[in-house]
Amino acid sequence: MLGLIQVLGIVIVLVSGAQAHEGEAHILDTSKEAMQVMADALGVKCAYCHPTKKADGKRDFAAPSEMKTVTLFMKQHMVDKFVKKDGEPIDCAYCHQGKARFLVRDTSQVKPSRLAGLARTEIVNLMKGMQRGLGVSSCDHCHERGRDGRLDHAIPTEEKVVSRQMMDHFTDPLLQLKNGKPVTCESCHSGKTTFIPRIRGDSDEE
Repeated sequence: MLGLIQVLGIVIVLVSGAQAHEGEAHILDTSKEAMQVMADALGVKCAYCHPTKKADGKRDFAAPSEMKTVTLFMKQHMVDKFVKKDGEPIDCAYCHQGKARFLVRDTSQVKPSRLAGLARTEIVNLMKGMQRGLGVSSCDHCHERGRDGRLDHAIPTEEKVVSRQMMDHFTDPLLQLKNGKPVTCESCHSGKTTFIPRIRGDSDEE
């Protein structure tokens, strides 16, 4: 099944700092056609991931950059690790759908709770699993408190909007390729609220 996941790509294996990638193998198809597919998936141009230029003014595709670091991480930790429940691979377009930043944080777009009808023990276990996955110590990370000082689960927050997107788009429809188990918050976050590396190499961004 690993053969299925030869999906979109832009990334060359990165080495430390601003060193070039001589002697390192590409981990994705870096052909012009594949790069265009990825750019279309994010709705961006080449400079989004390749901001550095050489002395002759041509773009330096071997230079490290923040977005290449992010893409390498996504390839290794998501594209190569998760599949849809029907066994189909995922790619950049699965999440981005033509937008570089695809997460909605607008609390006016909050959806009705999916927890209605669940037993309290089920809800508590679900919330505790989210807490462990994100490495947060209390419910206050996602929920706000009312005037009485008690948690008010009806108050919409950005974190709740994002969590619902994660449930609808990741934990519900995806499986871990390695063991066939459902994807959870822990699968990506590994105990950290912010988990995507953004190490920036030397560049002369436009």
